Amino acid sequence: MKSSGCFYKKKIFVCILLTAVAYLISLYHIIELPAGGSVTFCSTLFLYLITYFFGVRTGAVWGAAYGLCKVLTALATDIYAPEISDLILDYMAGYAAVSLGGLVRMRKGKAFGTLQIGYLAGMAARFAVACISGMCFYYDRGQSAWENLRYVAAYNGGYILAEGMICFGILCIPPVIEALSYLKEGFEKKDADITLEEF
Repeated sequence: MKSSGCFYKKKIFVCILLTAVAYLISLYHIIELPAGGSVTFCSTLFLYLITYFFGVRTGAVWGAAYGLCKVLTALATDIYAPEISDLILDYMAGYAAVSLGGLVRMRKGKAFGTLQIGYLAGMAARFAVACISGMCFYYDRGQSAWENLRYVAAYNGGYILAEGMICFGILCIPPVIEALSYLKEGFEKKDADITLEEF
């Protein structure tokens, strides 16, 4: 019981830490688009690591919590949004969707590239939610559905793809892969002491 309690305390601490780092990094933009959306210094990578370490359900909960922080920030800074439901869908559902990339890590075996493919799958899920949000709240009735979809896909795809490729490149660096694999294996053992002694 004691080791289990320590594990969950460690898990919560790590999730809070990664979410906080992701949020703080998201406040500084490499590129910011006029109607919302930005490229950050890999904030979504830290968010996805929660899913990579602890699974889809944990990643979805903390992704939604991160999204809620973004909603509150948007409301506090008067960022334009047609409705509060747009912010909830775009942020809370969008960042929770990143956790779907964790389904890749549930496949049998430990094939090379699972971490990278999982991250890209999570970003693809976020892109899908962003497009749904765009079609629901930014629909231009003066254009056809296809034209609206093309615009929404190009707009959201631009900044999501840019950040996704930066993070993907980082995840392809061998020392990064080794370090994250080491941490993941440690977190999967409830009684493990995560140190760098054997790294």
